[in-house]
Amino acid sequence: MPNFRCQYCGGINLVPPDAIHFTCKHCGEVQNTPAFSEQVNTSLDEMMLAQEKAAPQSRPHSYTMPTQTHSESIHNPMITARKDSIYFTALSKIGGEEIGRYYDAIAMLESLGEWRDCKELIQQCHEKIVSLQEEKEKKENLRIQSKKALKKRRICVLVGFPTVVLLIAAVLLTIFEFVPNANYKQALAAAARGDTITAYEMFDALGGYKDSREKAASLFKKYKEEKIQVAAVGDTLYFGTYEQDGNTANGKENIGWRVLDKTEDALLLLSVNGLDSVPYHSENTPVTWEICDYRKWLNKTFFNTAFTATEQQRICTTTVKSDKNPDYNTTSGMDTYDKVFVLSLSEVKKYMPRADERLCHSTAYAEKKGLDHLTGNQKCSWLLRTPGIDEAMICYVQSEGAIRHVGGNVNAPGSVVRPAIWLKIKF
Repeated sequence: MPNFRCQYCGGINLVPPDAIHFTCKHCGEVQNTPAFSEQVNTSLDEMMLAQEKAAPQSRPHSYTMPTQTHSESIHNPMITARKDSIYFTALSKIGGEEIGRYYDAIAMLESLGEWRDCKELIQQCHEKIVSLQEEKEKKENLRIQSKKALKKRRICVLVGFPTVVLLIAAVLLTIFEFVPNANYKQALAAAARGDTITAYEMFDALGGYKDSREKAASLFKKYKEEKIQVAAVGDTLYFGTYEQDGNTANGKENIGWRVLDKTEDALLLLSVNGLDSVPYHSENTPVTWEICDYRKWLNKTFFNTAFTATEQQRICTTTVKSDKNPDYNTTSGMDTYDKVFVLSLSEVKKYMPRADERLCHSTAYAEKKGLDHLTGNQKCSWLLRTPGIDEAMICYVQSEGAIRHVGGNVNAPGSVVRPAIWLKIKF
């Protein structure tokens, strides 16, 4: 067997030729064999060189390899290599004008904790995102203002100021009196002939016009059931109740659902709004849908709060398929059998292929729970059940509708509950 000298006390040790590390018999320190240390260092050097060739303009600042701790460089060489792989992948995404790349980089860097200069890089990414969003808003405001100004000048040139005043008055009269009155009469006629769906939807659309709200409320119970019987993919219907307006004194509000799919006897429904704000799991640890806290909360707390005993019987028990991440092939656990679930990555792409179809708005109640949304418009991100780059991260739909395959930490706050159910049509 070859002799290796301890780098701490200088003692000589007999070590098997295929050993990766050894414990000095003189001082007790654990260390790599020289051959393995050389191999690890070479691998890291090659990795850094590949990243520099792939994205030479993407680094936000010059970087000097920080000194690794004794425990990281000697006791955990494979963990060091894995973290460096994620770290340099994140660096390659920093740069350019695409906001999504910075979000991806943040998610990767956050998964590394205190590694290298991750905290500083995360801060730089957040600052860049804010800068890009502000620039985007400025350009959009300038475009809108320019368009409005051009339209106003054209009207003034063509018809003159007095004509414009008369035209506006005629338009306002049509909008606020003639059209609502005609629609109100049509709603009354629909109710008289027993067309509950048409009558309710027209009264509901009229809002506070005359007694439209009261008439819509009187038709709602019958409308709710009839709508389920004839609903098509893309329709909105109501089933169950949940606190949404943030005022518990007036009771729970009806839950709106979007129809994503339809079979002969059941409908696949996804809540229209984000109803609550609950993390996927309570701890930052590897976890799958099968054993996560989110699944338990949906099928116990939410299920018993949102639906009456009769409504619960109408919800199908569904085989929820395990869904691997197509980019990282991350382990996703076993199939489950649930009443309530959330969509997978593949299901979102199937039923909502466009980003604008994935947009979700929070309820006032969910906002009070501390969710993360864009200021002023209540657009929010929502969780999926597919794992991200590893089992400690979970995929989600970002507030602008983009899907984040790399995922976010499983215990991160800020995403809303957007449940899905299969509902029996006949009951």
